[in-house]
Amino acid sequence: MDEVLEPTSVYTHPELYDIAFGYRDIPREVDFIEAAFARYCARPMKSALDLACGTAPHGIELARRGKVVTAIDRSPAMLDYAAEKAEIAGVEIDLVQADICDFELDRTYDCAVCMLNSLAYLTDNRQFIAHFACVARALAPDGIYVVELANPRSWVTDPPHSRRERWDAQCWTVVREGTRVRATLYRDPMDLLTETARIEMTLDITQRGTSKRIHDVSVQRVLFPQGLAALAAAGGRFRLAGYFEDFDLESRFTDGSRTNRMIGVFLNTRRGKEHGSAQAKL
Repeated sequence: MDEVLEPTSVYTHPELYDIAFGYRDIPREVDFIEAAFARYCARPMKSALDLACGTAPHGIELARRGKVVTAIDRSPAMLDYAAEKAEIAGVEIDLVQADICDFELDRTYDCAVCMLNSLAYLTDNRQFIAHFACVARALAPDGIYVVELANPRSWVTDPPHSRRERWDAQCWTVVREGTRVRATLYRDPMDLLTETARIEMTLDITQRGTSKRIHDVSVQRVLFPQGLAALAAAGGRFRLAGYFEDFDLESRFTDGSRTNRMIGVFLNTRRGKEHGSAQAKL
């Protein structure tokens, strides 16, 4: 019989989480980050801040490319695993356990990133305003913030995925070094008042002839383009440079019919003294 673990255990099993999302093309995504910085900033990118980093695949790839990197996450297990990955990759990154809505760093960074729809876990406007204020303080005055979001189109055009036999067909499987992880997401109908929905994530793992199931439940917010831009402006004085489709800087996000992901690029408009003692010489 499969072993069923407690809810939220997905994030205490970083090695399995890392396999489940191992299908991503991290070098291509980091190419987009570097290209966005080159487009909107008139200097080389030397440092980066990886927010809600998980196992820090983007932070590690940025470090491989010579950037000074700090990665932040709330999960000690994720950070420990990220440290092991960085050591294997032969790179150094600074790993910090902190809440992305309440952190203070002793230097500033050229670029900040938040990948894999992690901002959706902030469900309250006050959390977003606090988050963007923290990020603005951590960025150099002309820095950029790159955010990967789920395409909101499916939330408003697709029927709720309450028929699980329908949604099962949209799961994915990744195999790595003899471990097979099948990931499935279930979504309840969206609450129109809070713009949130209950999400279930299940990982079915087959490893060395044994199997187990890890089950996670969370509430996530649907992030719409105009609303997120307004929260970014209110919290951190960010200006939206644009939304793009699927890490393609030449494809502006329009109606969202061609992609699963919406990538936001925000420009920090804070200047000079507003950064105070947190400013660092690069």
